[in-house]
Amino acid sequence: MKRRSCTKASKLPDPTYFVDRNLGKAIVKTLREAGFSVEAHDDHFPQKTPDTTWIPVVAQKGWIALTKDRQIAKNAAEIDAFMTSGGRAFLPHGMMKPSEFGLLLVRSKDRLNRYLNKNKNSNAGPFMTKIGPNPKKLEAAGLLETWVNKKVWMEKVRKRTRG
Repeated sequence: MKRRSCTKASKLPDPTYFVDRNLGKAIVKTLREAGFSVEAHDDHFPQKTPDTTWIPVVAQKGWIALTKDRQIAKNAAEIDAFMTSGGRAFLPHGMMKPSEFGLLLVRSKDRLNRYLNKNKNSNAGPFMTKIGPNPKKLEAAGLLETWVNKKVWMEKVRKRTRG
């Protein structure tokens, strides 16, 4: 008979998600109603705050950014801001409306928490990860795909510095 350990693996507290202004206000309501801890961009920053300004603040607070701004992962200054500050972000995979992204996040809450808890010693970051619907089961939790992490970023930095 296999014995079970009397100590449970320590689980991090549920994360706080930061909703970028480009997702609108309805997603904030959807996530809060589903039990997510959520901070809205406009509650902390003026509308026109550059991404390179809010990213390090959000990362320092340990919040997880939610954004549909695909330019963040293409703009070197914004990638650098995420990676150097230990930022973490989830972005929708493909062209998804904010309402669809919100519902996908709700269905995927446990998967997101497992993803964040997986590397709790390193605080699971920095990363920019896409989440998209499961094509085999559309009502299931979304599928996660790391888009930019420290390793990918370091390679981009090496290419930039080589010229």
